[in-house]
Amino acid sequence: MDMEDRGAIITVGGEQYQLVLTTRATKEIAKRYGGLEDLGNKLMKSENFEMALDEIVWLIVLLANQSVLIHNLQNAEKRELLTEEAVELLTSPLDLADYKKRHYGSHDERHEALCKKRGLRKKLGGRVTDEELFARLIYYGVTQLHRPESKVWFTPVGDLLDQWEIHKQFLGLEKPKRECFIDDIIP
Repeated sequence: MDMEDRGAIITVGGEQYQLVLTTRATKEIAKRYGGLEDLGNKLMKSENFEMALDEIVWLIVLLANQSVLIHNLQNAEKRELLTEEAVELLTSPLDLADYKKRHYGSHDERHEALCKKRGLRKKLGGRVTDEELFARLIYYGVTQLHRPESKVWFTPVGDLLDQWEIHKQFLGLEKPKRECFIDDIIP
């Protein structure tokens, strides 16, 4: 398989890196999370924004270093591995969201092409892009909840969504969700 077909290209500190999901990277993800399917759950359930960023940075470094390791294996001229510290210092949270979109976007584009080739259609089912999700969260936090944008960025996503839910209930846009047990329904 050609390297060009295997992942998105990102730039960190003026250096280009290709995000590549290799067998080695998959093994590392499995060690850390239990498997690829558990990776998304871990990122969404991180207890705070800092922990989520740590996980995203780790994943970007892992995937970017796969292309460096492949280059070093195939060439006499060696490249230095990317470090988590470099990613943290040379990027912003928006850059990280863009890297994630590009990496998963490249997989989605290949999957879409494969589906078309096989005569299948991919269902998106109402998913929104990362940019739209971040824009909504910032809108909720700044405009509706009257928080400074800098504080919204550092609010854990789960807390922000909980505050948004309470705000909608306060405005009467939604009713509080009630937990029912079988004894409540059938006396």
